[in-house]
Amino acid sequence: MDLGESAVVPIEAERDGKLSADRLDRAIRSEANRGHRPIALVLTAGTTECGSIDRIEECARVAQGANVWVHLDAAAAGALLLSDHAPLLRGVELTDSVSIDFHKMLFQSISCGVFMVRRRATLRPVDCLPQPER
Repeated sequence: MDLGESAVVPIEAERDGKLSADRLDRAIRSEANRGHRPIALVLTAGTTECGSIDRIEECARVAQGANVWVHLDAAAAGALLLSDHAPLLRGVELTDSVSIDFHKMLFQSISCGVFMVRRRATLRPVDCLPQPER
């Protein structure tokens, strides 16, 4: 996207390794006060360091209120959606996009991942399939 390294604004996680809605809200406001317009938030489900899962629902609501795209990197913990532990990913339905690597937790022998978006129209610029008549 050629935005440069300074376009990425890290937000310190809480002591439990999770992003809080309060810290996110402060970061969005701080960037807006500096004349910057936040465009995307990347939440994590299953960090490589400690496996923590950001507070998806709360953070997604803050981002939506600021008109910020919400992506959930669920590469490691996305498979939880297929288990009794799915509630750990509460709020995934509020995100605009999600990536999951099935080879990580579903023990696929080859690299296997998926990128999903909430609205099909989002992918229209790269969609090579004919669109249905309406």
